[in-house]
Amino acid sequence: MILYQWAARHNISPLAMSDLLQTLGIDTDPTPTATHAPLASEAAVQQQRMLQAAREGGRLWRNNSGACTDETGRLIRYGLGNTSAKLNKVMKSSDLIGITRVVVTPRMVGHVVGIFTAEEIKAPNWKYRESDDRARAQLAFINLVISLGGIGRFVTSA
Repeated sequence: MILYQWAARHNISPLAMSDLLQTLGIDTDPTPTATHAPLASEAAVQQQRMLQAAREGGRLWRNNSGACTDETGRLIRYGLGNTSAKLNKVMKSSDLIGITRVVVTPRMVGHVVGIFTAEEIKAPNWKYRESDDRARAQLAFINLVISLGGIGRFVTSA
C-alpha cells in the first residue's frame, strides 16, 4: 500500500498510523499483507516491529543516538548509553528500546512483569559479519541486555 511507503518515508510513527487508519475505518489491522508495502527497508521493518509490539501488549520506542554541538559549541551526546565516544565505539545501544509483557510462572502465576527489550533493526537481507565494527558494538549491547535478564536481538523482519 502506498500509504505505508509514504509513512515510512516521512517517519510517521506506527502508533499514529494505526490510529489514523482505525479512525478513518480504512484498516483495523495494519499488518502487512500481499497488498501492503513489502518490508524491503530497515525503516519498514522498524515501523512494523513497533506496531507488532504494541499489538502484543508491549512497547518499543525509537532510540536515536549520536552527538551534535549546541548553539554555544558544546558537544551534546544523546541516546541510551552514549556517555562517551570511547564507550560508544565498543557498545552501541539498539534502535528500539522498550518493554515486553511476560506472565511469570509458576510461583507468580497471573502476575505480569515488564522485561527490558532492545532490538537492533536491520534490512531484511542483512547478515552479521564479525568484521563490521558497528554491528560488533551493537552485539555487545545486546549481549549485555541478555546477560542481565532482558530481551536483546537483531531483527530483520516484523
